[in-house]
Amino acid sequence: MLCHWTSRDQSSIEKLVKLASMFTTEQSKEEHTAEPQSNTRDCLLCSEEQATILFQPCSHVLICDNCNKIIPIENCLQCNEPIANKFKIQDDQEERVVNLITKFTCKICLNRSCNMAFDCDHTVCTKCGERLKECHVCRKPIQKKLNLF
Repeated sequence: MLCHWTSRDQSSIEKLVKLASMFTTEQSKEEHTAEPQSNTRDCLLCSEEQATILFQPCSHVLICDNCNKIIPIENCLQCNEPIANKFKIQDDQEERVVNLITKFTCKICLNRSCNMAFDCDHTVCTKCGERLKECHVCRKPIQKKLNLF
C-alpha cells in the first residue's frame, strides 16, 4: 500500500509528526531501556508499510520510504535527536544493519551509540561511561577513558 498524503494535508501531517514524537518519547521514558531498532516494525506515521529509513546518528528505524519522501522530519521521532543522515534499508541489508547497530550501541543504556573506550578495550556511550569506575564487562578498574569520534 502507498501513503496517501497531499500537500493540503501539510498541517495535519505536522500535527501527526508532533503527536508521534510525543508518543514515542513518552514510551521510551517509561521503558528506560530501548533495544536497538530494526526495520521489523510498521511505519510510525502511516502504519501501512514497513519502516525502512535509518536515522543517523541515533540509529532508529521508524518511518517508511514514502513518508520520508513526503514528510520533512528533522529530529528523530523517538529520541528527538537531530537527524544528520537518513539511509534506506533494503530487506537484504536488514540483518547487517541490526548487527552493526547492536555492535555499536551502548550495552548499558541500550539507547546511545558507543563513543567512549576504556583501557580494557570495552566501549560505552559517554553518558554511561562518565559514571563508571570499573568496566561493566570485565570489572577491571578503569585507568583511562578515551572519547571516540
